[in-house]
Amino acid sequence: MQASKATKPDAALCDGPVSGVERLCDGAPDINANTPDDKNQPTPAGDNRLPVLAAQIKIEHAGVKAAAQVAAEHAIKAGHALIEAKELVSHGQWLPWLRANVGFSDRTAQLYMKIVRLGFKSATVADLGLKMAANTIAIIETRNYDPFIGCSEAETCEWLLFGLYLRKTHHPQLEDALDHLEWLLQGRRMFPLPDDWLGEKGTIWRTRCGYGRFARPTAEFLEGWSSYREINCHRPLAELRAEIDERIALEKKAAVRL
Repeated sequence: MQASKATKPDAALCDGPVSGVERLCDGAPDINANTPDDKNQPTPAGDNRLPVLAAQIKIEHAGVKAAAQVAAEHAIKAGHALIEAKELVSHGQWLPWLRANVGFSDRTAQLYMKIVRLGFKSATVADLGLKMAANTIAIIETRNYDPFIGCSEAETCEWLLFGLYLRKTHHPQLEDALDHLEWLLQGRRMFPLPDDWLGEKGTIWRTRCGYGRFARPTAEFLEGWSSYREINCHRPLAELRAEIDERIALEKKAAVRL
């Protein structure tokens, strides 16, 4: 899986790592900027400093929440516009149109559209945003991003197998399956392995996020995944990566012919 390239700030997803909120809220007021009065105020010492710090913490926290809400609203509006644009662009011209007109990757576009298709409200995205949605934008668009950072080789193999299984069952293009996989890996603290995501904890999370009837995986899907993993679990990491690279190359060639 190749690392994504960083894009300019007004592309929402800059020359280095920038948070999702900073990217999406260029027009927001700088809550860290000093006002003229700040420079003339003496700095309290000792215990008297604590009330000042408490007040500042509350202000900064309110600013973060406000920025997250604005970021969520922008992400949802972008998703709606992208979905409409994709329906209007000629078959096979979507990726060229994105490159020529919006200035950010298909992976980012897929994230915005996915938020809309899942029916997320801005309040939900704002609540999850810094933890999942906005952070996903920032991390995926960072230079040398490795979605498997912190994974052991065995864990990486299992996630790659899950990506291949998603390609087989849900996604016509392997890159779409891997985009979904990268999104899942942002929640790896909650879901260290695919089975954690597919289990009861994942079902509760999906229910709260409005997945509806898709919140709980079907028995057929779970049985298929278990069988697929058992058949392929012996395969080394290098072999899985080679298969993925080959499949993606073939898919891109096929898309060019169309």
